[in-house]
Amino acid sequence: MERVLTACERRAIKRSDHPDQLLWAFWAAKETAYKAINKLYPDVSSSPGLYEVQLEEGAPAASGVVCTPKTEVPVRILFHPEYVHCFGGLTGSGHLDAIKWGVGTIDKNSGSVSERESQSARRLAASHIADILHCDPRDIVISRQNHHAKSDLPKVYVKGKPADMDISLSHDGRFAAFAVAGLRNSTANHFINYDRKI
Repeated sequence: MERVLTACERRAIKRSDHPDQLLWAFWAAKETAYKAINKLYPDVSSSPGLYEVQLEEGAPAASGVVCTPKTEVPVRILFHPEYVHCFGGLTGSGHLDAIKWGVGTIDKNSGSVSERESQSARRLAASHIADILHCDPRDIVISRQNHHAKSDLPKVYVKGKPADMDISLSHDGRFAAFAVAGLRNSTANHFINYDRKI
C-alpha cells in the first residue's frame, strides 16, 4: 500500500465510507495520468507513489487532478457498482467535457482472451464514433500501424484515412472501454481511460 499510495491518499481511504471504491479510483487515476503524460514524456517514471491524486468527490463522479513528476493531469472518475471508469487530459479540466467515452462488456464468443478484449474495445469505440460522425461503423477502423510495437498507440481511420483524433482503449475483467478526443472539433487531447472491476 505504501509503495502505491501517498500518505494523503492512505489517510483519505481510512476516512472514506467506501474505501475499496476509493482505492480503485486512486489506482485508475494514477494509471490514467501516467499514460497521458507518457505521450509527451516517454521516459517519465511509472512508479504510482510519484503520482498523487487530489479529488473533489461527488457521486456518481469525481473530478480532480493527478500531480505527476512532470505536470498536473486533470481527471474525471465515474463510479458504477461494478467498475470505476477514469479519463483525463493535459489540456485542462474544462476540455474533459469534450471527451467522448463509453463502457461495455467483453464479447466472450470468439478468439483468445486478449483478442476478445481488444476487439470488444475497438468495436465499442467504432460504434460510438460512427454514431457521432453519422457514418457506418464499418467505415471506422482502429488500429496500430505497427502491431508488434507496444509503444505504438492506436489510431482512428475513417474510410481508410487517418482521423485527427486521440483515442484510448482499455479493458479489465469483463469490461471494455474507450475515450476519444477530436470529435466535433474538440481540442482535448493526450488522454487515457481505465476501467477497474470492483
